[in-house]
Amino acid sequence: MNEKLIISNIHLKTENGFNVLSGFLDNDYIFLKVPKEFQLHLNVEWFISIALLEAMATNRDIKVDSEVCVSAQLLEKLQEVQAVFSCWNPDLYLVGIQAKTSTKDSNFSAVGSFFSTGVDSSHTLIRHMDDVQELNKFLAKKLFLLPYSTLIILPF
Repeated sequence: MNEKLIISNIHLKTENGFNVLSGFLDNDYIFLKVPKEFQLHLNVEWFISIALLEAMATNRDIKVDSEVCVSAQLLEKLQEVQAVFSCWNPDLYLVGIQAKTSTKDSNFSAVGSFFSTGVDSSHTLIRHMDDVQELNKFLAKKLFLLPYSTLIILPF
């Protein structure tokens, strides 16, 4: 196994009217930036999701070098996700994920789903169209006209 893919320096801040969740994936600075009216929570799940395919393609374990905990349930499910990905592409390796875990449930009132106009995101949108919050319902009805990915917020 090669060196580990390191996730580090995870921070949450508000600047210039935006909430920013940022950190490093190896030496690359990555961030999620949303208008301040959309609340972000300090978490490592987003970073692991970004790192997973790179880690699988390069056969490198992921190490979270942070005090921020990851959901134990997500870590368990990522083993299944990796098994599916490696069935689709035998060049992908199953990798380990080293992170502090939490069994505490998060009480979020909504989830986000990105719409890329592909088959999977279209299925998600159609299946949950009645659940899309009013703020985003206009966007949801117009999505097929948009040339870029759009974030849709769905209540739990």
